[in-house]
Amino acid sequence: MRNGERLKVLLVGPLPPPVHGVSVMQKVLVESDLRNRFDLHSLDLADRTGNAQQTMGRLTLRNVSSAIASSLRLFWKMLSRRPKVVFLFISQSRWGFLRDAVLIRICRLFGARVVANLGGAHFRVFYESCPPRRQKRIRKTLGRISLMQVLGSGLRGIFEGLMPADRIVVTPNGIPLKEYAAVAEGREHSKGGRNILFMGTLCASKGVADLIEAFGILAGAQSDTRLLFAGSLLEDEGKQDVLAALERCPFRDRIEMLGVVRGQEKLDAFARADVFALPTWYPPEGQPVAILEAMACGLPVVSCDRGAITDMVVDGEGGFIVAPREPKELATTLGRILDDADLQRKQGEYNIQRVRELYSLEKYIDKVEEDIRFAAAW
Repeated sequence: MRNGERLKVLLVGPLPPPVHGVSVMQKVLVESDLRNRFDLHSLDLADRTGNAQQTMGRLTLRNVSSAIASSLRLFWKMLSRRPKVVFLFISQSRWGFLRDAVLIRICRLFGARVVANLGGAHFRVFYESCPPRRQKRIRKTLGRISLMQVLGSGLRGIFEGLMPADRIVVTPNGIPLKEYAAVAEGREHSKGGRNILFMGTLCASKGVADLIEAFGILAGAQSDTRLLFAGSLLEDEGKQDVLAALERCPFRDRIEMLGVVRGQEKLDAFARADVFALPTWYPPEGQPVAILEAMACGLPVVSCDRGAITDMVVDGEGGFIVAPREPKELATTLGRILDDADLQRKQGEYNIQRVRELYSLEKYIDKVEEDIRFAAAW
C-alpha cells in the first residue's frame, strides 16, 4: 500500500431487509465512520425471497443458487476492487458455513486477509455435530482466516484447538447510546417501581417459563408488581412449557404481552421497566443486545452465566447473576432489587457508565478498525 493510499476493505454480508442480528450489524458497519477511515466497499448477500428466513442455513435449491450467485459476485468484486482485507460474518450451520468456506477461499485466492465475526455462540455445537472428515475441512477453512472476532472473553473457547489463540480476539457489539439517553435521564428522577421487563424471543430456553414462575412468587406478596414481555413466542418444542407456565400463574392478569417492539415502542417499554430480566439457560448464548440496551437505559439486569453475559453484567454492581432454571432464586433476587429503590438507582447508574465506557457504537467501530488494520499487517 503506497503512502497516503487508504486501505481497501470489503464488507461481505446481508443488509436489511430482512431484519436480523447479522443484517443489522452489517448495516451499522456500512453506514459507520469506517467509510472515512478506509477505501470501503460492501457486498450485500441478503436473500429477499419470500421464505428466505425460514430456510436460512438449510440445503435448498434456492439457497444453493443464491450461494453460487454470491460466490460469483464476490469473485467479480475481488477482481475489480482488489481489497486488502475482507470482513464477513461467519455462519454456524452446515450449509451456511459451506457457502462461507467458498467465499473465504475466493478471498484468499486474491491474497486478501479475512476478518471473520462470530455473531453468536453456536459454532462449537455445529462443529462437534459434524463427522471427522467434515471437521477436518472446517479446520482447514478456519486456517484461512486471519482474525476471528468473538463477542466476549467467555466465547474464546469455542475455537480452542481449531485456531491459534493469538488469532482470536474479543470484539463485543456496540449500541448507539443517543437512542437511549432520554430514557436514562428519565430514570434519574424515578422513585423506583415494580415492573419487570423481558425483551427477546419468548421461548423456554431463554428462561421465560422460569421467569413466569418467579413472578408468581413475587406477585403474591406485592400487588403492584407487573411482568412485561416484549417479543414473539417461538414455535419450538418449548412453546408448551411457556404456555403452561402462563396458564398456571395465578396473577396472569398482571402479565402484559407487548409483542415485538421497535423504535419508540421499544424505548417506552424500557422506560416503564424497573428491572430487566433475562434468565436464559440457552447453551450457545451469545451477547444479547437487549441487555446492553437495558443497561444504557439505566436498568439493573438479572441474568445467568451464559455466553458473554458476565462480560456485560457485573454481579452485584450492575445487577445480579443467578443460577439458571432456579425460579425461587430468581424471585428472591428480583424482589431484592424491586424492594430497594436506592439499589435500583445505583445499579442503573453503574450500567449506564459501563455501557458508555465499553459498549458504545463508537467503541465498537474503533475496535473493528483496529482488528482490520491488525489483519492487514498480519
